[in-house]
Amino acid sequence: MSTEPADSPVIRKCAVHAEVDARSVCSRCGAFVCEACERVFEGVTTCAACVEREDNRPPSREAVVAIVFAVLVPVGLIPGLIGGVLGWRELVRIRRGQAPRSGEGYARLAVGLGALALVAALAIIVELV
Repeated sequence: MSTEPADSPVIRKCAVHAEVDARSVCSRCGAFVCEACERVFEGVTTCAACVEREDNRPPSREAVVAIVFAVLVPVGLIPGLIGGVLGWRELVRIRRGQAPRSGEGYARLAVGLGALALVAALAIIVELV
């Protein structure tokens, strides 16, 4: 049981720098973080260790599938369109924190190639009409 009065503030120390007062708490692991360790991405505070772990994760399977479909544009427009949609969905998952950020490049490329496939499909439709 704590011997401190209930109204006295407890000073938390950084999990990495024990001599420095903590500024916030990591939203992923719950560690106290100082200003030097604090990383804020889209309003979410994480510690440097969690960011490093996240950055070292491989891209998700969905990101890889999206890019595979997207690069099949020369074979046919349908795979390119599918890749674009899958890439867009993966970007949404990355923004929500449900997929590793390491797949963002794959997802963006898939969306871009999917957009090219869409433009090509629309051009073909216009030519046929």
